[in-house]
Amino acid sequence: MLKTMIRGKLMQRILSASCAINPTGTYVVPMIASSYTLAAAICSLAVTVIGMPLGRRMCILLGNACVIIGGSLQASAWSVPQMIVGRVICGFGIGFISCSIPTYQAEMALKDNQRGPDVAVTCVFLVSGAAIAYWIDFGFTRLDNQISWRFPVGLQVLFALCAGGLTLVLPDTPRWYYAKGYEAEGDETLSRLFETEIDDDRVIRMKESILASIKLEASDENQFKLLDLIWDQTNLRAGRRIRISFLMLAIQQMMGQQPRAAYNLKDGTVIFSQVGLSPFMSQLLAAIMNTIFALGSIPTIYTIERIAPLRLRHAGAAAGAFGEWIFSFITVFAGGIALQNVGWKIWLWMALSCFLAIFFVYFMCPETTGRSLEEIDYIFTQTKLKEPGLEDAVFQSSSEEKEAFNAIHVERSLSNELNPAQMK
Repeated sequence: MLKTMIRGKLMQRILSASCAINPTGTYVVPMIASSYTLAAAICSLAVTVIGMPLGRRMCILLGNACVIIGGSLQASAWSVPQMIVGRVICGFGIGFISCSIPTYQAEMALKDNQRGPDVAVTCVFLVSGAAIAYWIDFGFTRLDNQISWRFPVGLQVLFALCAGGLTLVLPDTPRWYYAKGYEAEGDETLSRLFETEIDDDRVIRMKESILASIKLEASDENQFKLLDLIWDQTNLRAGRRIRISFLMLAIQQMMGQQPRAAYNLKDGTVIFSQVGLSPFMSQLLAAIMNTIFALGSIPTIYTIERIAPLRLRHAGAAAGAFGEWIFSFITVFAGGIALQNVGWKIWLWMALSCFLAIFFVYFMCPETTGRSLEEIDYIFTQTKLKEPGLEDAVFQSSSEEKEAFNAIHVERSLSNELNPAQMK
C-alpha cells in the first residue's frame, strides 16, 4: 500500500495543487514516479552487505523509520524537490522492508508446512494494500483541495508507525541469533515460539537442526564466488538459488503489472481511456483491476516457499527485491514513455514476458512446497547422497522427525564430498 499512494492522477494533483506546475513532459512524470522504485533497488543491494550484520529485525525497523520520515516529507511537500526527496527516502524504506520481512517470517516458522503460508500472507497483504490504496485514491479524486492528496500520502505514515511499534517488542529470528553466536537469545526465542521451556525436546531438536545447517553452510562458504551467480559450482548451489530469486521477480515486473498500476489513474487518459472510456470509468476500473490482483494472490498461500541457505538468505531476499525494484523502475520509466510514443504495441512486450515466464518456472524452478529450510538443501545440492535410503528417509518422515535429523544428515552426507581442510 505504501508504494501505491502516489501514482497517476494523484501525482498530477500533488504537483499541480501544491507546486503550481503541471508535469506533462515525456520524461517528467515517469522519472518522478519511478524514483521511488530506483531508491528501493539501491537499498536492496545494500541489504546484501548489511542485512546479516544488522539482523532481520533491525532492517525492518530502519525501513519503517525511513517510511515515516519520507511519508511526512511528502505529505507536507510544497515543492517538487521535497516531494522527490520524500519519495526516495520512502524507497529506501521499502527496500529494507521488502528484503527483510519475508526472511523474518520464514525463519520464525516452526514447521515446513507453516513457513510457506506465513510468507505468502505477506504477498496477499501487499497486493491487497495496493488495491485499498487505489480505492482511497479513487475516492479522494472527487475532492479538489489540498486534503485530496495530503491525506492519502500521509496515511502511509500510520501504517509504518504501527509496523515499527510492533517490531520493537519482537525478537530477531533464532537462526540469526545462532549464526551470530547469541545462543542464549536463540534458545529464548525458540522457547517462546514453541511456548515451552528452553530444555524442551522440541527446542533442543530445532536448535540442533539449525546449528547443523549453519555448520554445513559455513563449510561451503570458501567455495562461493561471484562467478557462481553465473556458473554455480558450489555444493549447496547458492548461486543458482540467488539467480532464481532475482530472475523470478524481475520477470514478474516485465509482465507489466507496474506500468498498469502506475498509469491507470493518470488523469483517466491512459490505458482504459484509450478504449473510449470516460475518466471516471477509467479510474473505477483501475481500482477494480487491482482488487482482482489481490484476489489472485490468495492461492500463493499454498505454494510459496523460501529457497536460500541461511548464510545467504538475506542475500537471496535482497537479490529478489533488487530484481523486482530495478525492473519496476525500468518498466515504470520506460512504460510511461512508451505509452505516449508507441501506444498499444507496448503490450506485445508484456505478453512475450508472460509467455517466457511459463518456461522459466517450469524448467528452472524446482518444487519446494512442504519442505523444511534444511531439507531444501537436498533439492538444490549438486552432489549425490552417499548413504542408501537417506534421502527417502528424510523426505518421507513426519515434520517432527525432520526437525530432529534433517540438517544433521545433510551435513554428514555433503561433508563427505568436501575437502576435510574446509571443515575446520
